[in-house]
Amino acid sequence: MSSTGRNARRVERLGFGMPWEESHGYSQAFRVGDEIRISGQMPHDDAGELVGAGDPEAQAAAVFANLDRVLRSYGASRTQVVETKIYAVDLAANFGAISRAHHAFFGDHWPASSAFGVTELVLPGQLYEVTATVRTDLV
Repeated sequence: MSSTGRNARRVERLGFGMPWEESHGYSQAFRVGDEIRISGQMPHDDAGELVGAGDPEAQAAAVFANLDRVLRSYGASRTQVVETKIYAVDLAANFGAISRAHHAFFGDHWPASSAFGVTELVLPGQLYEVTATVRTDLV
């Protein structure tokens, strides 16, 4: 955490020790003041291995489990998520599973959301990645 100057804001970054954090030089999430930007959460386990190869439902569940892990790390809740961006390989075929998981995760809280079809993602066999923006000043 670092801050300088009279109008400085608290800055925090979060990592899970995934190998690509160091090699790529990025954070799972970055907090400045009351806003948290969450990097694309992927369907991986604690060792960084793909969860649910060939299973859209399992991958979608793993993505939101990892998103929840980031939120809990900051003491934030699902109701403080103001935006999500969903990236899906073969959007037409795979949107249903991620859409159901998104709805189940957020329940009656409906953040702004966009979905994008992509040709591939980082992990071989990965179908989804979800980013989020969080406002911790929301109650």
